[in-house]
Amino acid sequence: MIGLFALAAAWLGGELFVLRQVKSITGAAKRLTAGDLTSRRACRRSPASWENWAVRLIRWRRHCKRQLAQHERNEKALLNRAHQQTAIAAIGQFALVASDLPALLNQAALLVCQTLEAEYGMALELLPDGKKLLLRAGTGWREGCVGRVEMEATANSQAGYTLVSGEPVVVEDLKRETRFQPMPLLQEHGVVSGVTVVIQGQHGPFGVLGVHTSRRRAFNEDEIHFLMAFATLLAMAVERHRTEPEIQKLAAFAKFNPNPVLEFSNGGYLTFFNDATQKMARALGHEHPETILPPKIADIVQKNRTQSRTDCNAPRSSGRSPGRFLLRRTSGYGQ
Repeated sequence: MIGLFALAAAWLGGELFVLRQVKSITGAAKRLTAGDLTSRRACRRSPASWENWAVRLIRWRRHCKRQLAQHERNEKALLNRAHQQTAIAAIGQFALVASDLPALLNQAALLVCQTLEAEYGMALELLPDGKKLLLRAGTGWREGCVGRVEMEATANSQAGYTLVSGEPVVVEDLKRETRFQPMPLLQEHGVVSGVTVVIQGQHGPFGVLGVHTSRRRAFNEDEIHFLMAFATLLAMAVERHRTEPEIQKLAAFAKFNPNPVLEFSNGGYLTFFNDATQKMARALGHEHPETILPPKIADIVQKNRTQSRTDCNAPRSSGRSPGRFLLRRTSGYGQ
């Protein structure tokens, strides 16, 4: 049964798509031989002519090529986005465990170059005077540039212009750039295109993050957003490295203070106490310091927090700093 059906389908297809075309061409050839020149025009105007089928085939082929090219572009964009997300996650993990800031900046410059397929990457640090930028970390530059090359932090250079504007700066052709002068470092390495973004810290800019290429290139919106996200992570890591020593000092002060020190959460729960507090509790006949606290400790903590905020917002009328507490030690715990 299946064989008969296949045979019938083959016969029908041959009748419709092959024999009909052969009959049409044969009839046109006979009329042309008899002197009927209109057969040429009739054959061309016939919807089933070979020429129309060829035109349709060419159009269909072009359409398929366009669809295939669009599919390849979409696939490449998704792959690039996946690489960018992986790089952001990698630098985030590295920032959590890295204690060396230059190593973190070098890793960041390397990752952005690899992800964006650029030859040169830089992490510039704004020096304390605020007038110059130092090439603190980078990849692709000649030996001796990283850690030594300085540039003006003014609007006359791409890095300085990025700091002043606070926005991403994209350069497609450095020779035709009119907003600022080419930096000598970029000219020496034959840089043509690049993009730079600000590493914005909590109390001001830390510096500039950028990538550059020696061939002309137009950086798209996704690539710029990726670089901005990378700079944001670096800014958070820089702030952590800057504040970590102070936090360690405060922690050491509380831990090794000879006076009792207790720390409470916003809800009034005891979260930390030092050795002096433990000794005081045992001297009073208690094993844990929490058992010697007043019953309404949560209300006391909340009242003190409110009073501290009021003191901090009030004008300084004396030499004492708001929010600073003086711990006094008596001659004995039971007195």
